[in-house]
Amino acid sequence: MFKSPYETSSLQNYITKDIVSDIEKELIRNPEGIKRVTNEQKQVYPIYGIYPQADHIKAFTQPLLGYHNDDPWFFIDMRLYTKVDRIGDIVISSSTDYKIQSLYGTLCNAWYNNGIRLFARLSAFPGKIFVNWVSNAITRSLSLDMVSQVQLKNILGLYYEGLHHFYDGVEDAVVLGERDLKPIYIAVAKYSYSNPLAVAQQLDGISMPINITGLINVLHSQNPRFEALTTANLYAMLARSWFGVNAPTMCAVALEYPPALFTMVYFALTHKGFNKTAIGTLVYNERNSQDAKQFLLGVDKLLDDALI
Repeated sequence: MFKSPYETSSLQNYITKDIVSDIEKELIRNPEGIKRVTNEQKQVYPIYGIYPQADHIKAFTQPLLGYHNDDPWFFIDMRLYTKVDRIGDIVISSSTDYKIQSLYGTLCNAWYNNGIRLFARLSAFPGKIFVNWVSNAITRSLSLDMVSQVQLKNILGLYYEGLHHFYDGVEDAVVLGERDLKPIYIAVAKYSYSNPLAVAQQLDGISMPINITGLINVLHSQNPRFEALTTANLYAMLARSWFGVNAPTMCAVALEYPPALFTMVYFALTHKGFNKTAIGTLVYNERNSQDAKQFLLGVDKLLDDALI
């Protein structure tokens, strides 16, 4: 389980130390450039925006984990979506993007503090979208037969479960005991529209991948049809699944970091403008399902606890 976006494989080499240092200095020197996005009266999942007044801080695209007075804070770069008017007030120039970043930051904070417990209650809907999103892209690229497609979906479901757990000292995949596997197989069956017995038979003896490298390795070990798949071409397959300036980065991060996926799924459910994206189309087709409604209610409750 990755604790923040910059721990994921696609961004782990991005140096954030200097940015965090500059933010810490700015909090002391020019606090007008860094303001709380969430309601000051609500202490649940606070996030902080970097605004145009803090113009010397290097730009960053994902919520950034930092510390202030030893407390973990998530910082969001809002400068692309805001401006300062003539009297010095901050004005939102791109409302949808601002809302996306606000939700994303809030979900990052919630995930950091109690991700497994909280996100598990938000329904199986994002898992279903994830499995279909990734499997559709791989199936088209590799021209997979039906048997390989079913196998792929089950392995992706297992991987999605692996993203929601933290295994200390494990690099790419983990071997679980029978007691741990039973609820996981039930969850995977929901994601892949299968049944737990068939999933258990299909996944018997397969380690649970917990990052993109582990996923690729497991796929290679199970079927020669998957051997052409690499991390690089998987990123490329999925890069246009969303739209916006940072869409390719968001899609790459979402492969390993559920808050990014949840953000895209939520906005696809609540904003028709995203319906023509690959993720938006999948969400639109399932928008009236009970899982989708439960997901919306769960995220809306989380937002009500945290946002203005």
